[in-house]
Amino acid sequence: MIIQNSQPPILTVIEPQDYFWTYANSVSVTGNVSDPNATLTVNNDTVVVAPDGIFSVIIDVTSEIGTIEIVATNSGGSDQIIKNNNKKKK
Repeated sequence: MIIQNSQPPILTVIEPQDYFWTYANSVSVTGNVSDPNATLTVNNDTVVVAPDGIFSVIIDVTSEIGTIEIVATNSGGSDQIIKNNNKKKK
């Protein structure tokens, strides 16, 4: 018998904080997920999750106003989505 997990993984984003401002062309997205076997994407790109659930990736900030979407999905298809808004200063 296979039991699918219907509870989404707990996703925590450490950085960047929501509504952050930056002059940089790239930012680090760092956090952790309660299920290290979860599939994690940042802006639709797959990110490797360490065995302890920690993840970190550097992404480009190309537009003046944007959103970083972080999605953790477990094997049962349940997911948690966090959207961080940002503004790039010139």
